[in-house]
Amino acid sequence: MASILLIDDSELVQQMVSLALATQGHQVTVARDMRHGVRRLRDASFDLILMDLNMPEVRGEAGVRLLRQRLELEIPIIILSGEITKDTIAVMAPLKVSHFVAKGEDFEVRLDAAITQVLGEKAEGD
Repeated sequence: MASILLIDDSELVQQMVSLALATQGHQVTVARDMRHGVRRLRDASFDLILMDLNMPEVRGEAGVRLLRQRLELEIPIIILSGEITKDTIAVMAPLKVSHFVAKGEDFEVRLDAAITQVLGEKAEGD
């Protein structure tokens, strides 16, 4: 299955997502913030990045811009957030965010569907 980097400052989300993805056979690496995420990206390669939109150090667009422009990563990114608006999606569009998943009710189901779709598209493009 896929090697996935999860960048999220919530321990609850880290545990929930890691467990759900590991049960599906994915290998999950957790980073508690963007700084640790960048370190993980320098140490290993990943098929997909799951990233919280609202983290303490680097928030939203700045975090995605860091990955896309400064690190020049083309890895698919799925944004996780409790606050996803049309404006957020519009601002992120030029940064090639693959999908947005709102935290909350049915989060795991929606996340699984997004991961399946994004990894399927990635496989078709390879």
